[in-house]
Amino acid sequence: MALTITIGGTTTVIDEGSLSIVTVANGIDRMTCTVTSIDGSIRPAMDAAVVVSLDGTVIFGGLLDKPTERGFDGLGLTPITTEVDALDYNALTERRVVSATIPAGTLKAALVFLTTYLSSYGVTLDAAQVNGPSLPELVFEDVALTDVFARIEGLCVSSGVAYVWNISYTKVLGMYLVGTVSAPWNIADGDGHIDGDLSLTPSREGYANRVLTKFMEAARTAYAFLAASGNFSNAETVTVGGQTYTFQTVLTDVNGRVLIGATAAASLNNLIAAITLGAGAGTLYASSTTLNGSVTAYVQTATLMKALALAVGASGNAIACTHTCVLADWVGEGSIPRVTLGYGADAALTNRTQSPAVSAEPTAEQTAHGLREVVVSAPDCYTLAAAQAVGDAELVRRVAATARIAQYATYDDGLRKGQTQTITKTTRHINASFVITDVRARDRFSKIYYEITAVEGMTPQGSFRDTYQQWSGSASAGGTLISGAVAPVTVLPVPHYLGGTMQVSLPVGTTYTRVLDGGTTPFIARGTFTGIVRATVKARAAAVGVQPCLRCVTDYPAAGSEQTGASVVTGAGVEVEQTFPVSIVTGKRYELYFKTDTAGASGYAAGQLETS
Repeated sequence: MALTITIGGTTTVIDEGSLSIVTVANGIDRMTCTVTSIDGSIRPAMDAAVVVSLDGTVIFGGLLDKPTERGFDGLGLTPITTEVDALDYNALTERRVVSATIPAGTLKAALVFLTTYLSSYGVTLDAAQVNGPSLPELVFEDVALTDVFARIEGLCVSSGVAYVWNISYTKVLGMYLVGTVSAPWNIADGDGHIDGDLSLTPSREGYANRVLTKFMEAARTAYAFLAASGNFSNAETVTVGGQTYTFQTVLTDVNGRVLIGATAAASLNNLIAAITLGAGAGTLYASSTTLNGSVTAYVQTATLMKALALAVGASGNAIACTHTCVLADWVGEGSIPRVTLGYGADAALTNRTQSPAVSAEPTAEQTAHGLREVVVSAPDCYTLAAAQAVGDAELVRRVAATARIAQYATYDDGLRKGQTQTITKTTRHINASFVITDVRARDRFSKIYYEITAVEGMTPQGSFRDTYQQWSGSASAGGTLISGAVAPVTVLPVPHYLGGTMQVSLPVGTTYTRVLDGGTTPFIARGTFTGIVRATVKARAAAVGVQPCLRCVTDYPAAGSEQTGASVVTGAGVEVEQTFPVSIVTGKRYELYFKTDTAGASGYAAGQLETS
């Protein structure tokens, strides 16, 4: 095995047994490792590019998120150990907020529109992106780009096709039809792919057969953009809201005259001042200019002005916007030319819809399982059609939430999130297709050890937020907040193994020490929730107490960063299991530690995190 890791373009040797890569379908992958620099010269920086390759194949690519430095072995000496915590490029979607209307069109057209939000990071759209299903007009106001992709994913599901989105390790954005990528190998009796056994868990988390979708009933304001590719010329005009503005190299005191600035951005600022009667009367625009009674305006970007109707509602769509400019144009979303403002809508809708539609009831699912309802909220939906589509997508996901979950471990390479794999196991009475949703990789015994989670069928169980929250924990109260088809859950379907062993003792003494297992198995929280740690401890000698501890590595050594169980005194080599409550905070990293109550004493510990 040839494992190569570069950080900031420099090949870096990591501590043996420290590598961990967690990937989730349609979500954010995370890589952690530790790097020890004997001379203290290796100090990875935030946002440094991180690439992990196995035998020449990239298995992770992203940006360093949290480099945590400490003295080697806890001593204040020159050697430095850095805990590297990197996120893949899907995390870039959490940096941008969308306030725009995406015109009705194909999936590919929507992705072309959204790629502009990521282009500054070097992200491009997959050249092989398919057109995909047709989507309705989508309106977003201050919605995270992550949630925009979730909405689009949900709309695809409601149209009968399941797509998942991803930004590759080489910064290529795409949405791909589930089932189009096969795993390099399947699983069958006696094929030797699995290390140990395979588990199958029937899941019914979040099941419902009627969805009630609550959405906004607020009116929308019409708008358009004046986009400038260069500066304005003398006597060129811009007309909006029934008033004409004329650019001049030498300002005269005539209503609507605007001084040409040194740049296009400066000229647009002068135009905005004239429309709104802002600062600069007599110098930037004519003193005799009257207030525009139909629109206001403000800077969208340096070369983009947004004109917004003063009256809320569909009436604003009739406000004319014209020009005589060579290097400027009125445009709408997607840079489509406009001669009037657009996207205005009246508040004439109810704020609740039902999926399936009343006319379609009763459904077979309701007959088979009884009526099961759930309320979701889509606050960024402004039309009945959009809200219905969101509800229908959520219904598809909820009804499909009865699939079996397969889990197994392997040393064989090649499995990636989103791949389909056939699992045939006579002892489990299973012969079905699964979608790989979760791949956890770590170096172990000079090999890469993979822990795989796969969901039966071809319908994804929600967006990456659902998947990641199911395995990393989340909190919710009351109904569900949905931005697209996102429905957070409050449980871990399976416990998260924190590491440890009951075969090898550690001379921990009275100092908290990480448990053994060829390296720990940290828990990276993607939700805030209350859980329990189930820990098994024993002492090597009699009359020695052993105490487990869940340490928040992110906050340590701050007060409250360690949550502890009881100190248990047993006979020599006697195992005792205990549980203790813990509070988990989203975005933070947790590891299992333990100590004894006797100086120089040795002990054993292992444990897992569960929901309470």
